Amino acid sequence: MFEHFASASSSQDDNCTRVWSQLSMAAWGAVATQLATAAVVNTILRQGLETNPDMLDRIAFLSNKTLLWTSGWLVEQVGSLALLYFYATFVWAHERQSKSLQSLLKLTLLLATAGVAVDFAVATIEMAVLPELACLSLPELVRGAASSLSHQLFLVVHRSCALLNGYLATGLLSISAVILAWLTHRSYVLWIWIAGIATGISGIAFSVACLTNSLPAMLWANVILEPCSLVWLAGIAVTANKYSRA
Repeated sequence: MFEHFASASSSQDDNCTRVWSQLSMAAWGAVATQLATAAVVNTILRQGLETNPDMLDRIAFLSNKTLLWTSGWLVEQVGSLALLYFYATFVWAHERQSKSLQSLLKLTLLLATAGVAVDFAVATIEMAVLPELACLSLPELVRGAASSLSHQLFLVVHRSCALLNGYLATGLLSISAVILAWLTHRSYVLWIWIAGIATGISGIAFSVACLTNSLPAMLWANVILEPCSLVWLAGIAVTANKYSRA
């Protein structure tokens, strides 16, 4: 009997250690992919986004360098998957600590999953549809016909993608970050908890800026969002690694 209980206890400890170890790896993976995504957005994707003020150059980039544009979005999608895996392992680790929070943690994971699903839908449109519209719009822009139907359609589709990605997807992920950071604040030191809350709040600010189509506000919100997100993820990675060794 005693040996049975000892074996069960040892198995439970091993499972707990494995969960925290997976969370640490997931957090470091999210850090790496977020850095890669930031690099791609600021070097490749920015040429086809609102960050490029030259509309003709923007359309020409999408028309002539479709493979590069698509590659950039594929990197972004890898980052989204890594972030979703982080959210899943985070919930898995902490729901074992508190049975009373299981339902709320799982609901938060559903919000994050919905956000990533929207992000994937937008990326698909950006990769498959937008370059085609750019090809149709480019000859019209070269002739100076900025009010052509094809160009107006391009602007409408891109604005829709910006709202779905920047407002809806980012909003859902940011709300999830605030909830998770708040629910688990006792498991982490103060600066990690603050970084998590700041990640969520700045992400919500970014989504509001997208809704109002304010490029300066988006840039400033992103300046806060990216470092706070990296600090939060790295802090969780380090803490989870300590728990796995305890």
